[in-house]
Amino acid sequence: MNIYGKKVLVAGSLLLLAACGNDENEELAAENEADENNRGILSDDNENLADDNNEQTENSDSKENAPEPDPEENIGNFNGNLAQGGRQAYHEDVFYVSAALDEEHGIYAVPLETNEYEQLTDGKAQDMHVTDDGIYYLTDPGYDNDSDEIKLIHYAFDTDEKNTLDEGNLRNLQMNHDGLWYLKAGNEGGMNFINKNMETGEFDEFSSGQSQIIIDGDDAISQAETFIYDMDGPDGTIEDEPVVENATPPVILKDRVVYYNGPNGIEAHDLDSGQTIKITNERVSDFNVRNGIVYFTPPFQSEAARESYRVDADGTNEENLEGISYTYYMFDDFAVHSSGRHGVILYSKITYDSEESEKIYYTNPGMED
Repeated sequence: MNIYGKKVLVAGSLLLLAACGNDENEELAAENEADENNRGILSDDNENLADDNNEQTENSDSKENAPEPDPEENIGNFNGNLAQGGRQAYHEDVFYVSAALDEEHGIYAVPLETNEYEQLTDGKAQDMHVTDDGIYYLTDPGYDNDSDEIKLIHYAFDTDEKNTLDEGNLRNLQMNHDGLWYLKAGNEGGMNFINKNMETGEFDEFSSGQSQIIIDGDDAISQAETFIYDMDGPDGTIEDEPVVENATPPVILKDRVVYYNGPNGIEAHDLDSGQTIKITNERVSDFNVRNGIVYFTPPFQSEAARESYRVDADGTNEENLEGISYTYYMFDDFAVHSSGRHGVILYSKITYDSEESEKIYYTNPGMED
């Protein structure tokens, strides 16, 4: 049994761990590229996807017995972090990361008080959501040896057990007060939007066609090809007319504002006012946004030429961070950047109020433990 389901009061700065080994920096770059593709526009070619959607109630391990998250306390990971792959999460002063610490892929917990990490699961995770009772996530089939299908897993803190809630061709696991939401291949080749209700434990199914749904609390938008539509909540109706006509990934929804890669840079569209502003003057390779701050990577020709920038969400105060970051995870009070080349791995924390970068973990081939 582990301690990470308990509330731990701690002080001090966040300590994160990065994966060790000479191959990890290449893996970070590969993951960044794969995550961009996974968050891309859903293609029309779903003929090879699993066609038995009814298996969600049959092919599971202890589905009915899995504890439910508290709808009043837990809302899961931010959709901007899911656009980065959802491999990092933060809950109750514990940092969670899916990485190859100790040379084995798994989810690791790092409590802030001790800075010592513990492996909770094996295999590689994506779209992680941490609650008081455990972790909900999707497996990565490339690192799940017993199946090529993607599984929706609940890891329970109190029992250290993993329960399979659903499996098949799943993607885009999200969470709000109403439960878990994700896309699953349907019988006719399209995608179904599934909701696992927190109160009843039942699965509800909504047809999404080829759309991708992005959730921020009770708000949601639908993305079909390059078009973005406002929605009346995750399970509500989709507006007939698009609010944005030329958006490419990543697409992030925060406080009724849609951030996306536009034709000529990052743009922000306010769903309530209808106003659109430009944040950068060119399209970017990747970005995340929270607390009025945008971190982004401009286009680059080689890894050595990769750069990282920050800019205010109104397009002002752009700054070169003088470093490389493969991912930008943003939490309430800080961002976590991961970087590394030639076997050197660095995880660092940037606090929003001071914008100071703090070295969190550094490893170099040949370093002594």
